[in-house]
Amino acid sequence: MASTPFPIVLRDHTKAGIRWRVSIHPELGAEGTVVRFLKRGRSGRLLDQLCRWSPQSGWAPGHAPSARVPKVLRQRIEAELQRRHRRRRGSSAAAATQAPAHRSSILGVSEAISCGRMSVPAFLAMELIEAYLPLWQPQPAASQAR
Repeated sequence: MASTPFPIVLRDHTKAGIRWRVSIHPELGAEGTVVRFLKRGRSGRLLDQLCRWSPQSGWAPGHAPSARVPKVLRQRIEAELQRRHRRRRGSSAAAATQAPAHRSSILGVSEAISCGRMSVPAFLAMELIEAYLPLWQPQPAASQAR
Protein backbone atom coordinates (compact mmCIF):
# COMPACT_ATOMS: atom_id res chain seq x y z
CA MET A 1 0.00 0.00 0.00
CA ALA A 2 1.37 3.38 -0.95
CA SER A 3 1.53 5.77 1.94
CA THR A 4 -0.80 8.72 1.54
CA PRO A 5 0.44 12.15 2.58
CA PHE A 6 -2.71 13.11 4.50
CA PRO A 7 -4.12 10.37 6.74
CA ILE A 8 -7.08 11.15 8.99
CA VAL A 9 -6.01 10.81 12.62
CA LEU A 10 -8.65 9.11 14.76
CA ARG A 11 -6.68 8.92 17.99
CA ASP A 12 -3.39 10.38 19.17
CA HIS A 13 -2.60 9.65 22.81
CA THR A 14 0.59 9.79 24.85
CA LYS A 15 0.96 8.28 28.30
CA ALA A 16 4.12 7.36 30.22
CA GLY A 17 6.30 8.09 27.20
CA ILE A 18 4.37 5.79 24.86
CA ARG A 19 2.44 7.37 22.01
CA TRP A 20 -0.44 5.61 20.27
CA ARG A 21 -1.51 7.11 16.97
CA VAL A 22 -4.37 5.56 15.00
CA SER A 23 -5.16 6.90 11.56
CA ILE A 24 -7.26 5.95 8.57
CA HIS A 25 -6.06 6.45 5.07
CA PRO A 26 -8.31 7.88 2.36
CA GLU A 27 -7.87 4.75 0.25
CA LEU A 28 -11.43 3.52 0.71
CA GLY A 29 -12.47 0.69 -1.52
CA ALA A 30 -14.91 -2.16 -1.71
CA GLU A 31 -12.74 -4.16 0.66
CA GLY A 32 -12.88 -1.54 3.44
CA THR A 33 -10.91 1.14 5.21
CA VAL A 34 -7.17 0.94 5.87
CA VAL A 35 -6.42 1.64 9.55
CA ARG A 36 -2.87 2.20 10.80
CA PHE A 37 -1.92 1.53 14.43
CA LEU A 38 1.38 3.18 15.34
CA LYS A 39 3.02 2.82 18.76
CA ARG A 40 6.16 4.79 19.55
CA GLY A 41 8.30 4.81 22.64
CA ARG A 42 11.45 6.60 23.72
CA SER A 43 13.56 4.06 21.85
CA GLY A 44 11.64 4.43 18.59
CA ARG A 45 8.87 2.61 16.80
CA LEU A 46 7.44 -0.27 18.82
CA LEU A 47 4.51 -1.24 16.58
CA ASP A 48 3.43 -0.22 13.10
CA GLN A 49 0.50 -2.25 11.84
CA LEU A 50 -1.90 -1.81 8.93
CA CYS A 51 -5.35 -3.33 9.34
CA ARG A 52 -8.42 -3.46 7.14
CA TRP A 53 -11.92 -2.74 8.44
CA SER A 54 -15.24 -2.91 6.62
CA PRO A 55 -18.65 -1.81 7.94
CA GLN A 56 -20.26 -5.11 6.95
CA SER A 57 -17.86 -7.58 8.56
CA GLY A 58 -15.67 -5.56 10.93
CA TRP A 59 -11.97 -6.39 10.95
CA ALA A 60 -10.95 -8.43 7.91
CA PRO A 61 -9.54 -11.92 8.63
CA GLY A 62 -5.75 -11.75 8.49
CA HIS A 63 -5.88 -7.95 8.64
CA ALA A 64 -7.20 -7.50 12.19
CA PRO A 65 -5.21 -5.70 14.91
CA SER A 66 -2.83 -7.99 16.75
CA ALA A 67 -2.98 -8.82 20.43
CA ARG A 68 -0.36 -6.11 21.02
CA VAL A 69 -3.05 -3.47 20.37
CA PRO A 70 -5.08 -2.90 23.56
CA LYS A 71 -8.64 -4.23 23.42
CA VAL A 72 -10.08 -0.91 24.64
CA LEU A 73 -8.30 0.96 21.84
CA ARG A 74 -9.60 -1.51 19.23
CA GLN A 75 -13.17 -1.10 20.51
CA ARG A 76 -12.95 2.70 20.50
CA ILE A 77 -11.59 2.79 16.97
CA GLU A 78 -14.24 0.35 15.75
CA ALA A 79 -16.97 2.48 17.35
CA GLU A 80 -15.55 5.60 15.67
CA LEU A 81 -15.41 3.84 12.29
CA GLN A 82 -19.04 2.67 12.69
CA ARG A 83 -20.10 6.22 13.59
CA ARG A 84 -18.30 7.68 10.56
CA HIS A 85 -19.86 5.06 8.28
CA ARG A 86 -23.38 5.75 9.59
CA ARG A 87 -22.88 9.50 9.23
CA ARG A 88 -21.56 9.17 5.66
CA ARG A 89 -24.33 6.74 4.68
CA GLY A 90 -27.03 8.86 6.33
CA SER A 91 -25.87 12.13 4.77
CA SER A 92 -25.71 10.65 1.25
CA ALA A 93 -29.17 9.08 1.61
CA ALA A 94 -30.66 12.29 3.03
CA ALA A 95 -29.11 14.40 0.27
CA ALA A 96 -30.53 12.07 -2.40
CA THR A 97 -34.09 12.14 -1.02
CA GLN A 98 -34.31 15.73 0.21
CA ALA A 99 -36.31 18.05 -2.01
CA PRO A 100 -35.25 21.67 -2.27
CA ALA A 101 -36.89 23.72 0.44
CA HIS A 102 -39.17 26.49 -0.74
CA ARG A 103 -41.67 28.36 1.36
CA SER A 104 -44.39 30.06 -0.61
CA SER A 105 -46.24 33.07 0.65
CA ILE A 106 -48.83 32.47 3.32
CA LEU A 107 -52.30 31.98 1.91
CA GLY A 108 -54.79 34.47 3.24
CA VAL A 109 -52.24 36.98 4.50
CA SER A 110 -54.80 39.77 4.48
CA GLU A 111 -57.04 37.65 6.69
CA ALA A 112 -54.19 36.87 9.09
CA ILE A 113 -53.30 40.56 9.38
CA SER A 114 -56.89 41.72 9.75
CA CYS A 115 -57.61 39.11 12.46
CA GLY A 116 -54.58 40.23 14.44
CA ARG A 117 -52.73 36.92 14.21
CA MET A 118 -49.83 38.60 12.42
CA SER A 119 -48.77 42.22 12.45
CA VAL A 120 -47.96 44.07 9.26
CA PRO A 121 -44.32 44.70 10.27
CA ALA A 122 -43.86 41.00 11.06
CA PHE A 123 -45.27 40.04 7.67
CA LEU A 124 -43.05 42.57 5.86
CA ALA A 125 -39.98 41.36 7.75
CA MET A 126 -40.79 37.77 6.82
CA GLU A 127 -41.16 38.69 3.14
CA LEU A 128 -37.88 40.64 3.16
CA ILE A 129 -36.02 37.74 4.73
CA GLU A 130 -37.51 35.36 2.19
CA ALA A 131 -36.54 37.66 -0.69
CA TYR A 132 -32.92 38.05 0.43
CA LEU A 133 -32.37 34.47 1.65
CA PRO A 134 -34.13 32.26 -0.91
CA LEU A 135 -31.86 29.28 -0.18
CA TRP A 136 -32.51 29.20 3.55
CA GLN A 137 -33.26 25.65 4.70
CA PRO A 138 -34.28 25.04 8.30
CA GLN A 139 -32.28 22.29 10.04
CA PRO A 140 -34.34 19.32 11.28
CA ALA A 141 -34.57 18.96 15.03
CA ALA A 142 -32.23 16.44 16.66
CA SER A 143 -35.16 14.23 17.65
CA GLN A 144 -36.39 14.08 14.03
CA ALA A 145 -32.95 13.22 12.60
CA ARG A 146 -32.78 9.84 14.37
